[in-house]
Amino acid sequence: MFGSIGMPLVDPALFSRMLKHRGSYVDTIKGAEISLSTVSRLPGRIFKDPELMVAYTGSPSVEGKQVSMAADLAELYALGKLDAPDAVNGHYCIALVDIPKQQIRFLRDNIGVNTLYVTRIGRGLAFCTEYKCLRALPGFDRSIDLEAIKGFERTGWVPSGLTFFSQVKPVLPGKWSKVSYEDNSFPSEAASSITPAIADAFVPVEVVADALLSAVERLGADQPPAVGIMLSSGVDSALIAELVARSMKQITVKSFTVGHNGGDPEIEGARLTALALGLEHHELFLEPSEFSRLLPEAMWAMENPGGYDEYPCLFGLCEMAGLHVDVLFSGNLSDTLFGGMNFHTQLWKSLNGRPTDEESAPNGSLTILKGAASGTHATLRTRSPSLHAELVATMDRRDERMGAQEMLAARFGIDLRMPYADTHVVRTAMRIPDPQKVNDKGNKLILRQASAMFLPEEIVKRPKRIQQLMYDSAMRTWLLTTFDLLFNSAAAQKRDVYDYENLALVREELVREVTRSTVQNAWKAISIETWLRMFADEEHFARAITDESVKPEAVLSPASP
Repeated sequence: MFGSIGMPLVDPALFSRMLKHRGSYVDTIKGAEISLSTVSRLPGRIFKDPELMVAYTGSPSVEGKQVSMAADLAELYALGKLDAPDAVNGHYCIALVDIPKQQIRFLRDNIGVNTLYVTRIGRGLAFCTEYKCLRALPGFDRSIDLEAIKGFERTGWVPSGLTFFSQVKPVLPGKWSKVSYEDNSFPSEAASSITPAIADAFVPVEVVADALLSAVERLGADQPPAVGIMLSSGVDSALIAELVARSMKQITVKSFTVGHNGGDPEIEGARLTALALGLEHHELFLEPSEFSRLLPEAMWAMENPGGYDEYPCLFGLCEMAGLHVDVLFSGNLSDTLFGGMNFHTQLWKSLNGRPTDEESAPNGSLTILKGAASGTHATLRTRSPSLHAELVATMDRRDERMGAQEMLAARFGIDLRMPYADTHVVRTAMRIPDPQKVNDKGNKLILRQASAMFLPEEIVKRPKRIQQLMYDSAMRTWLLTTFDLLFNSAAAQKRDVYDYENLALVREELVREVTRSTVQNAWKAISIETWLRMFADEEHFARAITDESVKPEAVLSPASP
């Protein structure tokens, strides 16, 4: 979806070409001051009458029924049935242009699976599903947001409500935002919380099972002919795979896993799950050297950097899945909803007076940017008063990490669907009290109980691991080679953003030892410079949009004298 208001009308063909991976149906409306385009896998995503223009992406549902035409959204809007954000479920972005009021309203799904970005050029406003299209507009302000980059450096993710461009902002999920044509502002309404402040005393396991089954059925209501699942070794994705197979009996569900060769527990566990569930299974083995291609292409696809080596791996998985399926389900977000991370277990132990596992020393994450706090900063978490409070804070953070996965899949024409991000599933999960999620016997307790209604015991009890490659000598070799290619170049040395003494320390620490801290410090430095080359530097960006794809060899070029 692309739109512009109060700007010189731009050629929609450029943006249709830049978004062509999102589908073959292109619809455009052009008026005296307004241009609106959609690129999608299905027609009917745009509508206009004398008073209202509507465009949308994704698969919104209202009153339990999936919306299939923009005209239906216009009718629902006129009837007041879209006024409450909770009335719209699914993964989607909606843009409504109220012509008499000279006002535009935006709404994203509660979790932010579908992306939408806004920029201002002069007194005009433009918005798009992918901000590379906004970057291509004449007159675009290329100034970078150093505070956003510092936030990424601290946490590994771009802070909520920001991008690395100071004049590009994401529409926040979960709340209607509105701007007038000429007020020169950005949509800035705070996203509303969809999580209850206090959990229930008890939630029956059947309620969780029913919520997930209903979410899968809603997301699969269109009965796509070729369906896959991102399959890990754990119970989260296995449960979704089984529910998808049950709701789409006429097809064989395909599963996709990525990892390293030679005894990767993720590969082995997913393989066993696929065999037990009768899935058509596909595996991708990667080596760190392959990141020279995968990292720039993944960043071009998802735009906001984040996720360390997990995201190039997921890009490779989506690339493989794109050869086989049109729709890809994911078990993502489950750990956040049901307390599945090691930190959640350690927090529960601490709060209940149990001995916690020994943890490594605080991550001395080197600050490579000028103006950041000098030396290193620790990334210790502040202890929450309860597991529920920790999960609520995480769910209300609303950064773009869910949208990043949708962007990776969309690059290969895949419609990504996340049942755990369904509003009803989120609300149900966040009603569950701490003792039903974590105790001294394990984590995600109620989800495992719900899974036992559908899955074999060996899958239910199997622990999940993060999909990533090993932090070993091969990873160090790739990181050091790439680091040198980037930071020994004339382009990097001209930038007035880095603390070069700390950049040298990042390299020295990685040479000395390979740990999670030293790998992630180097990875963040590489990510920042890669993004700056691809999006901020005019030469690289112009080449990418001309070729309609990023050329990794141009981004990771040999060092210049």
